[in-house]
Amino acid sequence: MVVQADSVSYVDTSKSLFETGRFLSKNGNIEIRRTPGYPIIIAATYHLFGPGDLLPTIIVQNIAFFLTVLVSAYLAYQLAGTSGMIIASLLLVLDFTTFYFVNVIHTETLFTLFITSTILFLLIGWRSPNRILMWWLIASTSFSIATIIRPSSLYLFYAAALLAVIYFTNHQRSPIAGFKMAVAIFLPWIVIIGSWQLRNYLLVGPFVLTSIEGELFHTRTVSMLAILRGVEPHVAALQLPEHLKFGSSPIAHIQFYLENFGIYIKASLLSIGRTLFSPAQEQLQDYFTNIYRDLFALETPLLTGEFGLIIEALKQRPIAYLPLILLVLLHSVLIATGVIVSAFFARSIERRSIIIYAVALLFIVYFLFIVTVFVGHPRFHVPFAPLLAILSGYGYSQLIKKFKKPSPA
Repeated sequence: MVVQADSVSYVDTSKSLFETGRFLSKNGNIEIRRTPGYPIIIAATYHLFGPGDLLPTIIVQNIAFFLTVLVSAYLAYQLAGTSGMIIASLLLVLDFTTFYFVNVIHTETLFTLFITSTILFLLIGWRSPNRILMWWLIASTSFSIATIIRPSSLYLFYAAALLAVIYFTNHQRSPIAGFKMAVAIFLPWIVIIGSWQLRNYLLVGPFVLTSIEGELFHTRTVSMLAILRGVEPHVAALQLPEHLKFGSSPIAHIQFYLENFGIYIKASLLSIGRTLFSPAQEQLQDYFTNIYRDLFALETPLLTGEFGLIIEALKQRPIAYLPLILLVLLHSVLIATGVIVSAFFARSIERRSIIIYAVALLFIVYFLFIVTVFVGHPRFHVPFAPLLAILSGYGYSQLIKKFKKPSPA
């Protein structure tokens, strides 16, 4: 079990829920920065197994991961058959970062279960026209629960809901049918997310940016400045004021982006690269302490072509240092390759299963877009790791079919 810096606020708020029934931060202030879904689950384990023991929460997360694998396997089977199911399942269970966060006090694992289950419920409704409203209402409930656990999917809901209502209205050729679908989709969202937002408004007043949203521009600008000046991010943060013409307002940051648009694109691509391909050495360190006792950053010498620095650094570290990193990297490359291959066979997907591919792709694009306006990190790919595995499984299954020799007559 791992407790990181971000874990502390979840533990503090869950303790407040358990002891007082109120959602408060450690210093007793009204908590609006974190959504209550995950702390409620931790507090529930306190009621069942005793206060302060986080092991039951980790057990719950391991069960959630097992269920996620089952749901992903089923979706992969429906999309790609037996071979696709086997490949997708293997790719998912061998994803080191996903495994790592199963055993960390963080929202990723439970969030991922509900995100993946949303696609399952959408699929069932898609294949059951007479009960599509009921199943898509369940899908919306699953998605709303995911968002109250981890709010990174907040804006994804509006895009997905709008597309669903437009499609259903056009398909049924009836505005009334479209209205019914809108009610089915938005009702759980209003009840779960709307009640949370109303609570915040009544307790705090006008809507404001929390520290996370408020730091969005600052974090992205610092990452760009680090690239522009060739310095580490903490050094770039000190140099930031002299590069902003209009103080620290959003306009000042946007002006900086426009003036350095090429750097903005490069920073965005780096964020995507870190999210999809980073070997996450700090995570490996928790499991292989002796091997990764002395970490060194690979990104800068890789980007600058100074491979000699990597060789010199590896000479001073245990022999297993590089092979473990390469295994994690190879796994990431295999998944990405399978996803790319799947695009070439997208037109071969049966209509009854196309919703799996379409919604998975929409979710993946959304979560990658987030890191292009913020920063990339290996943990940010955990919520859509099952979706990457499913699409990759489909791609490889189609390659197997294409190159499989026909049996002799």
